[in-house]
Amino acid sequence: MAAQRTIISSIVFATFAFFTFFQFADVQAISDMVIQDFNDCKEENNMTESDLEQLKNKEIPDSRAAKCFLACIMTRLDMMDGPRLNPEGSKGMISQIEDMESDDREKLMTSIDECATIITYGEGEEDECENAVKISMCISDKAVEKGVKPPT
Repeated sequence: MAAQRTIISSIVFATFAFFTFFQFADVQAISDMVIQDFNDCKEENNMTESDLEQLKNKEIPDSRAAKCFLACIMTRLDMMDGPRLNPEGSKGMISQIEDMESDDREKLMTSIDECATIITYGEGEEDECENAVKISMCISDKAVEKGVKPPT
């Protein structure tokens, strides 16, 4: 169970910053919320161990299955609405990270708002799977620019 929680915590935060240095210190509340979603999305997208390992290592997913898994989790956690970022849902998820400094939480929420205004969704860019990666990369880049530190 502890190993599953570690993977789940990595995947949950990976929805925001899968290629940065963040990890949850205390993931009980978050992981309890998403265990079923994690398992459902894993099954729906035929995730391989390689796909899971890539996300766990916070690498940019390259397989369609991993990208769609990311979109599935983000949608179920209300971080995406269709193929687009849901800023309010995303900030709600961030507010549940207990071990994050309030200044860093604010910076991360500002990053979400910035990404909501700069990410464009042109014609033909309604692919939820590709957009999940685009959204995660934007938020991660903005958070790093602001010096957001991982929860302790």
